[in-house]
Amino acid sequence: MKKIEALGVLIIIGLIYLLVHIDNSFSVSTYEINSNGEYSVPQSTYVRTTSFYCKSFLDKTKNESRVYRSTTELIEMPNYAKNYLFIVKNVDSKKQTGDCEIYQYQEPELTMTCISTHLNTNDTTKCDLYVNTSNYGVDSIYFVKKNNDLKIIDFDSTNFNMNEYNNEYTFIPKTILNNSTKFLVGTITLTNTSISDGKTNTLTFENILVKDSLTAFKVKDITHTFKEDVGNGYDVNETTTIRIDQSPKTDIEYTSKNKNKTSKEQVRNVIILFFVVVITSINLGFIIVFFYKTKNKNNSN
Repeated sequence: MKKIEALGVLIIIGLIYLLVHIDNSFSVSTYEINSNGEYSVPQSTYVRTTSFYCKSFLDKTKNESRVYRSTTELIEMPNYAKNYLFIVKNVDSKKQTGDCEIYQYQEPELTMTCISTHLNTNDTTKCDLYVNTSNYGVDSIYFVKKNNDLKIIDFDSTNFNMNEYNNEYTFIPKTILNNSTKFLVGTITLTNTSISDGKTNTLTFENILVKDSLTAFKVKDITHTFKEDVGNGYDVNETTTIRIDQSPKTDIEYTSKNKNKTSKEQVRNVIILFFVVVITSINLGFIIVFFYKTKNKNNSN
């Protein structure tokens, strides 16, 4: 008798769990795209083109092609890689169609580490720039420097040459660099030309583009704040800069994330859950009837 009651309690708990999580089972994360561009999309998610459909869709990694005939169709990303680059081009505004391609893509990254959090007027300090190349290598690095008071007066590197024009910096590899590898771009020397006022000075690199043989990928901004005060201008430990998200989102990142209920997989989940709930309810009814029948029988005795 106790075993049956325990089973009934477990079934009730399972039913409650299904009801609580039923909405999550019916929905998927969908990345909505409404224009030409290049979008970073993670594995096992969906893409929906809102203002056009992909008359041709090509998975460059597996050399597979498909055709989508409606903007309501969901394009499922594969799961054999962590991230993909979803490229939309040649959109025909009259026919509302476009060419779509995906590539297995490991995003590049640019980081900076400085030896100081202090930089007094007319003092200098050094910072190291590092790049993590994508799986398509690296052809160049570009960014815009904000803050005219903090100037780059020297660049030392065995891997890259640096070109500068009006606070725009471009770094070109001296030789072919390996894919998916971290390299020291070089060491920059900074000087503080601002008036000594005790205020902090923030260095920002923005509009950072890491170009490879496939695309020019926009990565997160880099910012580093230097204090201006009396005392030692150098710290013992190295200080890593803060990398901040782009705002607003750029074309190279997804534009929105919504729940969509139109995929065949979701319909299948609805049917499965429906039968699970029905069967569970029937079993629960039998257990309740059996419980009361047994209870009444014991009371009559």
